[in-house]
Amino acid sequence: MVNNMAQARGKATGGVMGMGQADPFGSVLLLVVLGGSDDEALRQSFDLDRGYLDQCSPMTVTVGETIVTLVSEELPQDLVGEESYALLATETSGAGQTTYTMAVTARSNGLMASAQSVGSSEPDGILQDKLAELAAQALEPAGP
Repeated sequence: MVNNMAQARGKATGGVMGMGQADPFGSVLLLVVLGGSDDEALRQSFDLDRGYLDQCSPMTVTVGETIVTLVSEELPQDLVGEESYALLATETSGAGQTTYTMAVTARSNGLMASAQSVGSSEPDGILQDKLAELAAQALEPAGP
């Protein structure tokens, strides 16, 4: 998941984001693909995003009178592309609402892709595998 879009845009020369329709459980699928001016710039952005996991979890903020807690954890992930990682972010509000974001982020072929699911249903390993497949497809070189 790109945690600091301003820094990522500084390292990327182009990108695209797509969002799918909500499934019956209310989860939404997102796919972000960034292309860099060179592979080193993308690697730096990838490492920066992954580095925020340790620095920003847990985090608690107050929005109006509601306290929101965000906990992020890196999940075991089979290799996708040259480098990859998976994470699960759980956001809980004082109002008893929980939102889960599962993401698989990968880098290869001069691209960085992040496939994400955001919703109120707790994700599982099957969803993680599907996100990994989507990220892998997004990193494949374009055909002739």
